[in-house]
Amino acid sequence: MLTFRSRVCEPAISMLMCECFSLTKVFVLTKGVYLVHTFINGLVIGSLDLDLIQVVEKLPVFFKDLHMVITYKDNSPAIERVSLQNLQEHNIDFETRSTMVVIKEWSVPTFLTMPFFSGFDELYLVKAFDVPASLKVDEEFYTPRYYFEESIPDNFVKTFSDLHAHRYLSDGSGLNFVCEPELATELAKLV
Repeated sequence: MLTFRSRVCEPAISMLMCECFSLTKVFVLTKGVYLVHTFINGLVIGSLDLDLIQVVEKLPVFFKDLHMVITYKDNSPAIERVSLQNLQEHNIDFETRSTMVVIKEWSVPTFLTMPFFSGFDELYLVKAFDVPASLKVDEEFYTPRYYFEESIPDNFVKTFSDLHAHRYLSDGSGLNFVCEPELATELAKLV
C-alpha cells in the first residue's frame, strides 16, 4: 500500500512509486483541505467529502461516453435476481461477470436516473470492456476503509489496470475518485 504523509511517500516505498504518485494539487475549500495525487495515465486520485449521488446529479459529464462497471461482493442469488430484473425492466443494456455488472455506455444515462446508489457503492468507468471473464474484483475500496488522499492500496492499482479503467468512484464516508485533473477540479467545487 502506498501511504502519503505530509506530502511525502513513506521511505519504504520505492522512488519509482513516489514518482508515479506525487502530490498534484491541494484543494483548500471552506470544508477542509484535500490532497490530490498524480496517478497513472495522467489521471489524478484523491478523496473528497461527497457521495456518489452528488456526482450523478451535479456532474453527469463524469459518466459521459463510458461503460460503467459496478462491483458487488454480495453474490446472493436473490439479490442478484432482483437487481438484474430491475435493469431488464428499465431496458438497461448490461452484462454480468463474477463480481461485476457492466452497464453499457448507451444505457448509462438511463441507468443514472434510477434510484440505484445508496452508499458504499463502487464503480469503474471504462472505454471498452475487454477483460477476461475470469477476472474477479476481490476487494472494495470505498471510504472509510480507504481514503485515497492518504493511501492507495496495491490491489486497487492492479484492479484499475486490469479493468483498463478510465475513471473511478466509490463512496461510504466520503468519495474516493480517479479522473482527469479537470474533472477533479469540478468534483472539488461540489464540496
